[in-house]
Amino acid sequence: GILRILSIHFQKLVSLQLLVAEGMGVEQALEKQRIFFKQKPLFTQQLRRWTLPVLQRANYALLECEALLKTGTVPDTLVCEELLFRLSRSAARAA
Repeated sequence: GILRILSIHFQKLVSLQLLVAEGMGVEQALEKQRIFFKQKPLFTQQLRRWTLPVLQRANYALLECEALLKTGTVPDTLVCEELLFRLSRSAARAA
C-alpha cells in the first residue's frame, strides 16, 4: 500500500542524494536512476529540501511503521496517519 510506495520513493531519494554527494550532478543522477522526465522537477525540488540524514531517518521511520503494522496490534490507519504527519513535519522544517 501507501507505505510501500513511500518507501520506494524515499529509497530513490536516498540513492540520488548519495550520487550527488559523490560528485555527480543532479541531472546526471536523475538520468542514472531512470527518473521519468515528468517527475524530474519534483525530484530536483525534493533533493534540495531533503538532506541525506533526514532521508535516512525517514526511511528508518518507514521501516518501523511497516514492522508495527505486521504485528497487527495497532490500527493501520493510525500508523499511516502518524507517519505521514511526521514526514510532512520533517519536510516543513527542511523548507
